[in-house]
Amino acid sequence: MSLEGIGEPYFIEIVRTYVLRNLIVLPPWAVHKVDMVVGRDLVLVEVEDTVQEIYSGTKQLWAVAEISRALNAGFLLVVPYPRDVDRSIMPIGYFFTKLTTEIPLPRKELWLVLSSGYSVIRLKLKHDSALPIAPATRSVLVELELDEVKRINELLRDAYLQLTSGKRATDGLFVAAHRHTP
Repeated sequence: MSLEGIGEPYFIEIVRTYVLRNLIVLPPWAVHKVDMVVGRDLVLVEVEDTVQEIYSGTKQLWAVAEISRALNAGFLLVVPYPRDVDRSIMPIGYFFTKLTTEIPLPRKELWLVLSSGYSVIRLKLKHDSALPIAPATRSVLVELELDEVKRINELLRDAYLQLTSGKRATDGLFVAAHRHTP
């Protein structure tokens, strides 16, 4: 089962309630008429409810890339784990290529949320810095090179099995599997 296509407002609520549970999350409308919100490490988060919407989410993040680079803010795009993993290669490749080659952003991750327990597969490039936040649910980090995106379907299936069965992957790409307790 996948959360893909359940509707963005519902998926945002799942992400806020479960995945980002231990963090203060300010939605865009929460701080009306306030001059600023202050934090040490900023992460700009875009949530989409289908893997195909990675394209639009990437464009939205790219639109504020220069500002975020000046602020040293990280980028996080959160989507549901896809129903059809084979169709996720191009959108995931687009996310990493656009935010690496056009505007080199060194702090970016793509999180895929599973429907079972809202576990998260965190994707990041090996040369990128990790974001200063982590999911409140069980997660696995997959670090890859840009040229490895073409085999993302295989990596996602391995990560899915690791999260759902508790088995460790054997190809060395999985560098962390951890559970955060509230």
